[in-house]
Amino acid sequence: MLTRSGLPTEETIAAIASAPGASPRGILRISGIHTLTLLHDVLRSCPDRPELDPRIPRRYVCHLPLETRGSQLPLAVYVWPLSRSYTGEPAAEIHTLGAPPFLNWLLQRLYAAGARPARPGEFTLRGFLAGKLSLVQAEAVLGVIEAQGEHQLDVALSQLAGGISRRMRTMRDQLLDDLADLEAGLDFVEEDLEFIDRDEFQTRLRRFVLELDLLRESALDRMVNTSDIRIVLAGLPNAGKSSLFNRLAEQHALVADLAGTTTDYLIGQTTLAGQRVEFYDTAGWETGLDEIGRQAQRFRDQEYQRADLILWCTPMGLNQRERDIDEQAWEQLQASSLPCWRIQTKVDRAEKRAGDPLGQGETTRFRCGVSVQAERGLEDLKHALEMLLRDNQTRSWEILGTTAARCRDSIERTGEHLKLASALADRYAGEELIAEELRGAIQELGVILGQVYTDDLLDRVFSKFCIGK
Repeated sequence: MLTRSGLPTEETIAAIASAPGASPRGILRISGIHTLTLLHDVLRSCPDRPELDPRIPRRYVCHLPLETRGSQLPLAVYVWPLSRSYTGEPAAEIHTLGAPPFLNWLLQRLYAAGARPARPGEFTLRGFLAGKLSLVQAEAVLGVIEAQGEHQLDVALSQLAGGISRRMRTMRDQLLDDLADLEAGLDFVEEDLEFIDRDEFQTRLRRFVLELDLLRESALDRMVNTSDIRIVLAGLPNAGKSSLFNRLAEQHALVADLAGTTTDYLIGQTTLAGQRVEFYDTAGWETGLDEIGRQAQRFRDQEYQRADLILWCTPMGLNQRERDIDEQAWEQLQASSLPCWRIQTKVDRAEKRAGDPLGQGETTRFRCGVSVQAERGLEDLKHALEMLLRDNQTRSWEILGTTAARCRDSIERTGEHLKLASALADRYAGEELIAEELRGAIQELGVILGQVYTDDLLDRVFSKFCIGK
């Protein structure tokens, strides 16, 4: 278990920190009070053994003889003293050729010298316990490692840089100051002294509540979608969904001018605006089907509910009955409050059929018109999707899904405490009642930042890491 009690400070840990497999460079990471002693022991046989200075961060270069091969392994050794390291204790990295046999051989030498194998996430956990980073930032380390697109990486890097942590810490520090002023007023209640300006206090509380509402909305969004954006193609049978799916997701789904070609949903991935997007090609909207058809419709409805965006495809050239069914289905989809766009497909039919009842004048009802066959409108559709994704990426309070899952309840409780404190202040209630709500908010902010935690919480967060991080 990764607990504070399970990490005695006298133990020095080591692990391979680079990715598994062969590579031009491999990295071994060491942390603990005996780091320099272990390095001296491992590097003793180097003909150019460096004199390690424990006072300053520094890079050393040397060559370690390979005992059975008559050659030398080049090493670059990076050493960080206590105050400058990632873990908050003496730490080092050995960089060398990324051949797994060499890395494992060096790791065994470190173990023989007294190092203990590091547990998953233990380097980051030690940094957290030493106060080098908050729990929110520690979660961002894993977010950087697991990022599957530019946007996910940007969110993780922003969180790692401390954007959310600084705001939460500033809020908590201000509330601590306000609590101290309120409690000072309680100590001098008979002196008729006012230690806090009520108007300024109310303004701060309202600002904090607004910020927490933004953070709560972001947390709820990330709880629903913590990875890829899901875009579902929907419409009546033979609406051109599969052809559009093939082009957008660079797939090869079966395409035919027959209704019901797609009975199960298909998935294809691509990247738009630096973010991974999953496109889903679903069965056409139909009623009065057999059991297999009804099952396909149930799968389709499930994907609708999970979608970040539904693209409803209305093909040009429908007859009156088909137009009525399409319009009814579109209105039903809009009434569901699911995020949806309506696009017109097969717009090349307007050129082939003069006087078509769904001609060019009708395109104003659609987000855009596309034709896969005629290569029309596809770039416009991609551009519109990219603009939508970029708009969603501009939220300054966006957080990682793992942080959202852990903090959602604490964010809501913090907001509730501050709203109650504001309401009490409006009614000029006793300062002891307001102070109690501030204590609750401060406690919850401590949970978000990791200043208040349990061993089970740390185990849940850090056990998701790989060894060496």
